[in-house]
Amino acid sequence: MIYDYEPEIKIIRFPDGKSAKILETLPTVSTNRVAEWLELPPVRFCVAVHRGASDMSAEYQQKMRSLLSNSLIRFAEDNRALIADGGTDTGIMHVMGDAYRDFGASFPLIGITVDDGVTYPDGPSPSHDRWRLNASHTHFVLVDANDFGAESQLLVGFARVGGNPGIALAINGGVITRSEIEMHARMGTPVVTLKGTGRYADELALADDDSDLRRPFIENFTPLEIFDIDNQTPEQLYHIIRSLLLR
Repeated sequence: MIYDYEPEIKIIRFPDGKSAKILETLPTVSTNRVAEWLELPPVRFCVAVHRGASDMSAEYQQKMRSLLSNSLIRFAEDNRALIADGGTDTGIMHVMGDAYRDFGASFPLIGITVDDGVTYPDGPSPSHDRWRLNASHTHFVLVDANDFGAESQLLVGFARVGGNPGIALAINGGVITRSEIEMHARMGTPVVTLKGTGRYADELALADDDSDLRRPFIENFTPLEIFDIDNQTPEQLYHIIRSLLLR
């Protein structure tokens, strides 16, 4: 098959010596085409992480880094999965990058965001309204758009790329995270919401079954698991992820 649209793949070289593939593309392309362009290795499972929390205390960052390293990162490395998130060097994405690096992981960690909101070596110059890309991510997809949220369709699609089983995680988050998680619910993709991380994730965890927050899950028979970061262990989160993906 011949495709008229074939974007260029570039390589980012970070100051610490790490490098990553970067793809600039349109927000309307299919996730499977993006995976082909990036030449991602074969995987068994996919996880999309939807998040917020740009302002995090050092103590909270350490807690989340330990949790994710010993649950999500360990699962992905053990089971040949990929993880997709927002890719910037802030909040949960920064923590994800640290956990990936600390674990010595090698699976694809893919950052998906808008090109007008980020800066990186040999890319757009730093400014107050551009976030740095996280150097521990292995691949980046930059959507041709001005506003965050334009990347949502691709990020959600990565939970099912290649037809693999997938899940989504909600960590903190606001309006955009809610919109993305509700896309997953309508598609039937299982969701784990991390209670104790604040904002949307907590609201979803504490909502009644007949609330607007839970309705997309109830109407589409989509599994929703609640993990309490203050009262459950990383091992428990590991097995929640495993059970949803192997069901």
